[in-house]
Amino acid sequence: MGLALNKSERRVRCLIGGLALCLIPLSASAQDFQLLSPAVNPASGVVVETTRSTPTGHFVPSLAVHYGNQPLVVRTADGRLGRAVIDDQWGIDLLFAYGLADGVQLGLKIPLGHVSGAGLEEPMGGDTVQREAGFGVGDLRFTPKYTFLGDDAGDTIGLSVGVEVRAPTGMPSRFMGASGFSFTPMAAAEARLDDVVLTANVGYRYRLENDVLGNVEYGDVVTYGLSMLIGLDYYALELVGEVFGNRPVEPISDRTVSRPMEGLLGLRYRSPFGGIFTLAGGIGVQPDPGVPESRVLLSFAWDPEAIPDFRPVKTRPEEDEADEADEKSAPSPPQPVATPKPAPAPPAVKDRPMPPAPPAPVIDKTKDADQDGVPDGADACPGTP
Repeated sequence: MGLALNKSERRVRCLIGGLALCLIPLSASAQDFQLLSPAVNPASGVVVETTRSTPTGHFVPSLAVHYGNQPLVVRTADGRLGRAVIDDQWGIDLLFAYGLADGVQLGLKIPLGHVSGAGLEEPMGGDTVQREAGFGVGDLRFTPKYTFLGDDAGDTIGLSVGVEVRAPTGMPSRFMGASGFSFTPMAAAEARLDDVVLTANVGYRYRLENDVLGNVEYGDVVTYGLSMLIGLDYYALELVGEVFGNRPVEPISDRTVSRPMEGLLGLRYRSPFGGIFTLAGGIGVQPDPGVPESRVLLSFAWDPEAIPDFRPVKTRPEEDEADEADEKSAPSPPQPVATPKPAPAPPAVKDRPMPPAPPAPVIDKTKDADQDGVPDGADACPGTP
């Protein structure tokens, strides 16, 4: 027993020590400008999180793959957007959602990516971080959430609160690691109107340490997002549209103001086996660090039990009424007419006596019917003279 306890203690200590090493800030001049952060709940939009929580005891994994063209640019001394630092960025987000209790959801986001661009090797003001193209790991993001209104499938209004905690575990050389922890308390409201679902998110991102990129300093920001899901006439298809971004709380000067905003439009398919596929594309509405000129995203989520309960497919009332009217006006199909069965043959009677044969006619041999002088008995043709 003592040996088992020692092994368990060592495992716990190693786990805690590993997490502590991961959570140590990597650099005071690190930056995390990843504006795109896919939602963990597949009932959400692409980025804007739904107010619903994952059902209790359900574990929902998701995968999002995306590409952005020139997602990172810097400003010139007069505040204008200057050269592109990153030309191409590929991202892979591993997403996990777990229903801990009724209305309580735990979420985890693990961003991975690859960046490339000639501007990575150029100096950026007083930045001393060595930049280079390649694969990188971003900051871990923990997203607990509580839904206190409208968590059932039939509810038309939903309200929830949550927080996103970002740990500085990313790689500064790939622009995927922040200088320190950040905390973003958020609130969400949702309206479900038959085939349309409207969701709004708002939050406040508090940075323990500001991020600096060239002559721009990034501090606390207000985050926001708006999404609309429209159920199409085709079964299990949805149209997804959304905009998201942030606004600085206290800009140091006009040229340091950064107001990134991005818009996405996509199509979602909910398969019968529980898989959810989303294909979306978008542009940078307000070009700033973290916002690409264009973006393409493909995501997949899987939960065969919980997914159908999130947003059941509904038919339009006018379609139901038209179907009922067609059924009433349609002529009734002809009923089959029963063919009468033939009467059964009478049973055969056994040993019935045969009727007697009629007696042979008696010929009068002395009679002469044709009066030819020859008696009928000797006449070969008694009826011919």
